[in-house]
Amino acid sequence: GIYSNDYYEQNNCIYVDKWLLNIPFSITPQKIVVLDGTVGICDTVGESIPEDGSAKFISIPASLKYIGSNSLNGFSGVYLSDDNEYFEMKDGILYTEDFSRLLFASPAFLTGDVVIADGVKYIDYNAFSGCENLYGSLKLPDKLTHLGEQAFRDCLSMSGSIEIPKSLTTISPHTFFTYYGNGAFTGNLKLHDGI
Repeated sequence: GIYSNDYYEQNNCIYVDKWLLNIPFSITPQKIVVLDGTVGICDTVGESIPEDGSAKFISIPASLKYIGSNSLNGFSGVYLSDDNEYFEMKDGILYTEDFSRLLFASPAFLTGDVVIADGVKYIDYNAFSGCENLYGSLKLPDKLTHLGEQAFRDCLSMSGSIEIPKSLTTISPHTFFTYYGNGAFTGNLKLHDGI
């Protein structure tokens, strides 16, 4: 129902103006279809999604221009409208259209080795969270300057190699964090002298 001119609920989602604000935890369906005309998804959406696998997929319309950091955490996959000019999907990973920012890696679509697109400078908070089928090596781009907090949280099968590029000078202590006992990364981590 409509609450005010700017605040409304539709398809189990709460919107403010043209922004997806929240998805009530108790009624998360298997697939969220973001309304056409929506321009952004707030950071708060990722905080409301249960991480028990009940929220499988989110469908992003052509109108969407902004996705907040951590706003897709908890989803298994993303479907992006072919007409969206602001984002790109490549090999199960969602990027900004210029490939400078990696927003989300779809756990349902990623297995084995992962190569992140060249030119990525920023990997979002929780970007690969829950990607349990990453068991090979991970190639980080040479221009990477920011690796978000808990970027590889609960990637329980990561056992290949990761080389940290010289452009990255800080790694969060929780980058490879897991809630399930030992670290989420058991492979070979190659660091450079400047880190």
